[in-house]
Amino acid sequence: MNDLPFSTLPLPDRDASAEPAQESGVIDPGCGTSVPESSGNSGDRANEPRTEEPSSTELLSANAKHILGEMLGIGTGWAGTEGEGDCIGPYRLCEMLGAGGFGNVWRAEQTQPIRREVALKIIKLGMDTMQVLGRFEQERQALASMDHPSIASMLDAGAGPGGRPYFAMELVRGTPITQWCQEHSASLHQRLQVFQQVCQAVQHAHQKGIIHRDLKPSNILVTEIDGQPVPKVIDFGIAKAIHTDSPHEHTLLTQADQVLGTPRFMSPEQIEGSAAVDTRSDIYSLGVVLYKLLTGVPPFDPRLSAGELKRLVQKCSPPRPSTQIRRRPAADTPALAMLADDYSNDLDWITMRALERDPARRYQTAAELAGDIQRFLNSEPVVARPPSLGYVARRWIKRNRRSFAAACFVLLSMVAGTGVALWQAQAARLARRSAERETELARAAEKQAHGARREAQHTATFLLALLDRISLEASQGRNAEALKAALASSDHDILELEAGPELRIQLLDKIQGIYSTIGEIKLAIPLAALKAREIAALQGATSAEAFAAELSHLKMVVNFGARATAPALLEDLRKRVENAKGRDNKLWMDVQRELSRAWMKLDIPDKALAAAEELMDETRRQKLTPQNSLGNEIALAAALEFAGRYDEALSLLETARRHTTDPGHFSRIDERVLFLLQRQGDFKRGAELARASLADLKKKPDTQARDIISLLFLLAELESRNDEHGSAISHSEEALEIARAQLSGSAPASLLHYKDVFQALLNISEYESEAGNFGDALPHADEAFRLARKVNNDQMITRSLQGLCDIHQAAGKLDEACDFLRQIHDRILDSGANLREGEKALSEICNIRRQQNRPEEALKLGMELWTEIRRRPEASEDVIHLGSMARIILASYDALKKARPETPAPQELAEWKNAVAAAAAAK
Repeated sequence: MNDLPFSTLPLPDRDASAEPAQESGVIDPGCGTSVPESSGNSGDRANEPRTEEPSSTELLSANAKHILGEMLGIGTGWAGTEGEGDCIGPYRLCEMLGAGGFGNVWRAEQTQPIRREVALKIIKLGMDTMQVLGRFEQERQALASMDHPSIASMLDAGAGPGGRPYFAMELVRGTPITQWCQEHSASLHQRLQVFQQVCQAVQHAHQKGIIHRDLKPSNILVTEIDGQPVPKVIDFGIAKAIHTDSPHEHTLLTQADQVLGTPRFMSPEQIEGSAAVDTRSDIYSLGVVLYKLLTGVPPFDPRLSAGELKRLVQKCSPPRPSTQIRRRPAADTPALAMLADDYSNDLDWITMRALERDPARRYQTAAELAGDIQRFLNSEPVVARPPSLGYVARRWIKRNRRSFAAACFVLLSMVAGTGVALWQAQAARLARRSAERETELARAAEKQAHGARREAQHTATFLLALLDRISLEASQGRNAEALKAALASSDHDILELEAGPELRIQLLDKIQGIYSTIGEIKLAIPLAALKAREIAALQGATSAEAFAAELSHLKMVVNFGARATAPALLEDLRKRVENAKGRDNKLWMDVQRELSRAWMKLDIPDKALAAAEELMDETRRQKLTPQNSLGNEIALAAALEFAGRYDEALSLLETARRHTTDPGHFSRIDERVLFLLQRQGDFKRGAELARASLADLKKKPDTQARDIISLLFLLAELESRNDEHGSAISHSEEALEIARAQLSGSAPASLLHYKDVFQALLNISEYESEAGNFGDALPHADEAFRLARKVNNDQMITRSLQGLCDIHQAAGKLDEACDFLRQIHDRILDSGANLREGEKALSEICNIRRQQNRPEEALKLGMELWTEIRRRPEASEDVIHLGSMARIILASYDALKKARPETPAPQELAEWKNAVAAAAAAK
């Protein structure tokens, strides 16, 4: 049944509730080397400004100009599909920097009358409508009217041979302001000084009658001039003129009721599409940038959908920056951890005033915001904070420490002589009264503290019961997205309860468990780290409980987090365990075993094997019993298997099976043997062993259904790899029947039951596809996708999309397969899950495009992939993954070079080659 008409297959709709807030409406890329965030091409025309219809005279003039150009032969050398090496006026195009809704931005070289590099923006072919020309002219006029060192300047303007306008701008080579601060570990004062320059640039634009309307870190690039940071504001592509001198210049104004910009940096009135957008909307965006500079995250969760984000921005105020900093683990944000000591509540007042929902309550100008930043830097009272006598006095003292000390000394000298006698006379009475007051205050404070503790404990107890209920709902697969949203909006309130360390640890454990149950492991990792620190503070840093909690956190990092950082953290933990308790304990061996597994996850077999062998040496030295050493032997077998030493691994497992007397250990060993045979490629022997194990398992009266399902899954996989597709499908259908019976028979159904049904459906679709029965494979894959959507589990949805991709790819429907891979990539990127998997999806699209003989698209995807990788701070440490991705990009470049020998070498070429070499050296 492989004759299914794939052209009629609908792609599954993406879950609207899981969609992220769109980064851009109609936005042209700025004139810098960093392309603004998500300036997608699709749908841009629909969002362009609506202007009045052009007059017949204007249309006639435009048509006449076009016809005249055709008659004179103008444009025969430049048909609008410009490419590298083409010349536009005095500029030679070198490299495309980005493409927006109506214009392309190129890095270009000017040779006459002077030699320099510029950013050249050219209107797109077919976009020369009156509206687009109006907006293009708007940006040109906006830039031409401004002259500020922190605004990218316009150098030239003109029209190409075909009449399409262009303008040349200063080429800004810099990095986004937040990235610059992170890379340079900028201090609090450095961050504020750079931000203050941005405010001054925005004030200049406002004075020229221009609202930027898309202020965000990627549109604020920081360069260094003479060793000093200089920010540059770029991309006035959707700027709005505040006023205009001519009634005929309405095309320069962006129309009302259009949401243009980046939603998570928009003011409430802008995201609503209100006509009341004015300069104060830019003040709100500056507040969002300041918030991110102080905390490392935006005010609202970036994973929210567009609708949720709009609702929150319009109805809710974000948590104070100081609250956000306290919530984030210092280990995850070392640069921000350094800011904490210098942080002042004055910055909360400044930031929250800039983020006021009501424009009338914000700073009214960027200059006012810059002024308050300067007052903070000068230790003066800030306008945003309601003044009090004590506050003003404290700021004056901080600003004039020497003068205050001198005044105190003089004053004390003057009153010393007369004061001593009076003091001696009053000393006893004052001391008695003071003691009485202190006693009364202490009693009142103790009573108040006791009441607060009782209230907090009652609240925490109630929350624990509530979280138990939520855990039950999560385990049954009910509305995971709603649970995640509820926790995300309230977990900081829960964690700030003064409920005592024991209850606090219980709360952390509950929330972490819920996140894990609904598949949001990425969100559970920081909670596990915080729980480990709480346990260390309560039980002692060298207690077994603290070490075990830290190891639990690191296991999550190895599985789902920045695993490249895990080996160093595990080695540090092992050293501390050894110093505190020696090697003669289970905890040391648990850490060592996890270290070997971490190296395997990073695809470094030599280090994984070395760690496992050291573990086994210690096992032999301590002469552990076979029962106690089994886990270590299995770890060594896994490392040997990973290193390709299959015979040694199999011999070790067979020896372990002979020595153990616990029947419960047999299944663990047999399962490892099956995986080993599968990895070794001995699928026939593995299938025979699996069938024998399955027969034994079915004879046992106390066998659990899930154990049979798991073994059926493994048997079917081995049979499929041995080209026994009929048997693989049959055993998968048997597993599906048992799983469905478990699902319908459980009350209530658990998420595990749903996952068993889901896995069986995916397996059947895979094996049918391998047999060439694409028509039978697709319905099972579709059912798996619908089930994943019903449960609303991100991991299941992603896996079902991968299954659909595999079927289409096997059927030769490569464009459809790429569509599914792009959905996988976008979901992972939006959810903040293991970004390596998202990068792998993008690299697979790259491979497919190369397979389709479309090397130019493949290289473009490769450039996108490399940009994403470089945005991850931990990527440089993950040399194996970095090398594998670079190898794919290099293959795309080589294919394009072969097809088009004139293709210039990308600037990143040396980086790719170095990454491949580093990966080879690491292996």
